[in-house]
Amino acid sequence: MWRRWPTSGLPPELRDEADYEHVVQALVDAEAVADGTFLYWDVRPSERYPTLEIRAFDTLLRADDVAALAGAVRALLWTAVDDRSPALRPMRPEVLDAAMWRASRYGLAADLVSPLTGEIVPAGHVVDALLERCAPGLAAHGDTDAVATQLRRIVERGSGSAEQRRAITHHGDDPAAVVRELVALTGGVAAGSASAA
Repeated sequence: MWRRWPTSGLPPELRDEADYEHVVQALVDAEAVADGTFLYWDVRPSERYPTLEIRAFDTLLRADDVAALAGAVRALLWTAVDDRSPALRPMRPEVLDAAMWRASRYGLAADLVSPLTGEIVPAGHVVDALLERCAPGLAAHGDTDAVATQLRRIVERGSGSAEQRRAITHHGDDPAAVVRELVALTGGVAAGSASAA
């Protein structure tokens, strides 16, 4: 459903900030968006801060998972702008779109499309390739071990959506028990749990 929005999915290839501003203005003129905050691309410049927003992640239940993915993104971007990093072979937007669809449809429970080769490979191989690719950025920020360990944990146990489905399967028709289990995963305390203890 989300992909039906004309400004969702992968962003177009943009040359520079002026090109981005031109696209936003063209979409405003076409009355497709009110401003750049209505762009729902998987990656977009922030309208408020001098940063990029990465908007393509699954539901994250654990703070450690959020930190690991943030560290991986920072390292990947750092590596991408480092002149010493070898350039990646460009991949067609249609293949990237298919890879995103496959990842959102199957998550880590199935094989993924390798962003390096376009081949279908186990999710763990994709994560290992990511860690290898962004190794300079991870090392520059002292994040190598922490990010690698946590990303591999995510692959082993599954994504946040997989954990939610397991909780629903385990507790069946007891929504309160599902909520308690998911809140426990986040390190929080479910409402009413203290009185039940």
